[in-house]
Amino acid sequence: MEPLRCAREAAITCHRDEDFNRTEIHIQKYIDSRKTLYWTTPDPVSKVCRVELPCVKGMELLTTNQSLGLEYTVTAADSARCLQLDSQDEFPDVLATSRMVGLMEITAARLMRCLLQPGQLSVGVSVDMQHLAPTPLAATIYAKAVYLGLEGRMYRFRIEVHDAGGCVGSGTHTRAIVCPADLLARASRRVAGSGEGT
Repeated sequence: MEPLRCAREAAITCHRDEDFNRTEIHIQKYIDSRKTLYWTTPDPVSKVCRVELPCVKGMELLTTNQSLGLEYTVTAADSARCLQLDSQDEFPDVLATSRMVGLMEITAARLMRCLLQPGQLSVGVSVDMQHLAPTPLAATIYAKAVYLGLEGRMYRFRIEVHDAGGCVGSGTHTRAIVCPADLLARASRRVAGSGEGT
């Protein structure tokens, strides 16, 4: 059977078949997948194909506009002051831009968990964001990531961060799925001067 790429943007329905230990998924659009799916019975009228795969406990598919929120309380460790490398580096005692970006990454990474196979992780590739307002220590902030779709091998997200006063940061973010062992080996070769790119 020919491997089928899995849906990221589709109306999806699932049916669990206990007799054959498989899950049937009806999808309308096929985009790159890290899971093995197979053709079974294409329907030429509705243009919906049936695929079958070994049942994976908790398996999910990420669809366009699916979102995830994360609530977090800002601590002293999140302060811009923590960025100081010497006494001449002066920063205010508010939420650091870098920490806000980190929260954005974590939120998007959690939304991608359903796509990962054992031994895989997602990593950040690009961030295009604005830090719009300061947030004091001890304030509660809320980040929301919305999945925008797949471009090549990159998973795109729109992310906003709010505190009690309103939106403090917004932007777009892309991530990729990697094997950590391969990534670390490539990083070591780069530092060693092999000339290989990322």
